[in-house]
Amino acid sequence: MAIDFGILRSARPGESMAVLNPERMLRSLFIECPLAMAVSRRRDGVVLDVNAQWERLTGHKRQDAVGRTAAELGFWADDKARSAVFANIPEGGAVPQMELSYRTPAGELRDILVDFSPLVIDGEPCMIVHHMDMTPQRSAERALRVANEQMYHQLELFQGMESLARVGHWVARDDGKTPFWSNGLYAIADMPAGSVGDLATSRSGLVESDRARFQEARDKADGSIVEYRWQQPKGAIRWMRSRIRRQMTASGEPIVLGVVQDVTAERSVTEALQEKLVFIQTIAERTPGLVFQARRRRGIGFEFLFVSDAVKDFYQVSPEHFIAHADDLIQRHHSEDLPEMLRAFKVSGLTLSPWSQEFRLQRNGGEIRWMLGDATPEPEADGSIVWTGYVADITQRKKAEAEVERLAFFDPLTNLPNRRLLLDRLKHALAVNDRENTAGALLFIDLDNFKDLNDTRGHDVGDILLQQVARRLEECVREVDTVARFGGDEFVVMLDRINAEPTKVLTHVENVARKIQVSLNRPYLIQAHEHFSSPSIGIAVFQDQTVSVEELLKRADLAMYQSKAAGRNTLRFFDPDMQAVVARRAAMESELRTGIGRNELL
Repeated sequence: MAIDFGILRSARPGESMAVLNPERMLRSLFIECPLAMAVSRRRDGVVLDVNAQWERLTGHKRQDAVGRTAAELGFWADDKARSAVFANIPEGGAVPQMELSYRTPAGELRDILVDFSPLVIDGEPCMIVHHMDMTPQRSAERALRVANEQMYHQLELFQGMESLARVGHWVARDDGKTPFWSNGLYAIADMPAGSVGDLATSRSGLVESDRARFQEARDKADGSIVEYRWQQPKGAIRWMRSRIRRQMTASGEPIVLGVVQDVTAERSVTEALQEKLVFIQTIAERTPGLVFQARRRRGIGFEFLFVSDAVKDFYQVSPEHFIAHADDLIQRHHSEDLPEMLRAFKVSGLTLSPWSQEFRLQRNGGEIRWMLGDATPEPEADGSIVWTGYVADITQRKKAEAEVERLAFFDPLTNLPNRRLLLDRLKHALAVNDRENTAGALLFIDLDNFKDLNDTRGHDVGDILLQQVARRLEECVREVDTVARFGGDEFVVMLDRINAEPTKVLTHVENVARKIQVSLNRPYLIQAHEHFSSPSIGIAVFQDQTVSVEELLKRADLAMYQSKAAGRNTLRFFDPDMQAVVARRAAMESELRTGIGRNELL
């Protein structure tokens, strides 16, 4: 049983009937809404209809979901579990918001927040169920240990959808001539479709004592609510509630638009009807983002037929300014994203497939905001394509994702790659060196007597030293190399893509190690006091994949302990032959310096 959203046929005040299709907009807002939505029977949870976002969230296709119960789809353990919850809620009572653990058909486990709004369809109590995927937020909360509740605000989007009211709309030129009535308005006025063609007929049913009130609202056309009585041709008196607004169309023509709702049966519950009255007019304002309608004409290009007031926040201009200068404002999209966006729109128009894309928007002052856009294309009789969709701000979500990734791969104190990222890069380096016949080396660095600093001056001072050591290590290596914090006061430097000739490899590695040793021996200024520290360095050279990542780390670690055993503040190679070469070179250098000082060279 599908829900027919075509019963709502009014449009947002100020939109020309020539350029805006409100029925399409309302239908698209349900089908392509950023919230996953389903309609189900209250008594047994049988699903009656779902939208596209629900399909994407749950992994179920609409044709597979409709007719099945929520328990069969995996939202409840079984029908008894659902019945146990709903048995304690009286008929017509509010169903509390709840969070469920749900596994998709593909096996992916998701945390889903569900919100229920009552709805009656053909006398049958039903519910509109909003599904919010909380999995990214929950993951971010566990990683960041902070509450990320940004997406909850989207639940406000369809709070007024507990039932769909009978509505209609009219459009007229500012002088009141040639009014146009929608079919919905003819229905609630109980007049034959097409029977209104002039101003007098359009006001023929107004109760005399209410005419002045209506005329005042018509003259102001500021969108404020006005209620009046309408006498149908057969004599029945109906209460109407309306909002009237003056607006410019995309072509620049001034029009007046009125949204009308028959509130006779519900007039005693004014507050409940307030949301229902202005549903179509305010739907865009309740959307957690920008609602738009755009058209592409053959040989002309794109034009925006409608944008909601959220454009003031997104693009920092009025809706009228955006429509008039859309080509200029489109350039505010990030230069790296704009070509792909235009290409995706072109493909969407050619294939009539939905457009969905993440992109960046550059606001005044240079601020970058991440956006998520979705739109559904529909062909027009003249060959034009009209997209109705929305754009949501996902900046906070992107920041949370980036922070989760940073915590997963980088040390929070020094902002260096952590052990996990180092192992990944080392594995990649082994493969590259093997393929390109180059070499690499691991330098395992431990700070001498670091524990004494922590014990005497506190961990805060120790943390400052670690941060300064990290910066000095980065200054000693090339961009292709990696400096990582392995844990505590241990650092690992991975030298990558070194000339594979053994002597050159040894020379390069030794030079870098000596450079690091000298750099880390310089005094540190910590809280206005000088502090001295020295490193013990163990080195393991690698060239191909014959040695595993774990074995390389073990070798470098063992060499580091040999360095400490040799008196600290020195370096040792794991390979004895390489260490012998280094020792001979160091001895020769020492003897040469002594000989020069004594004038012993001939």
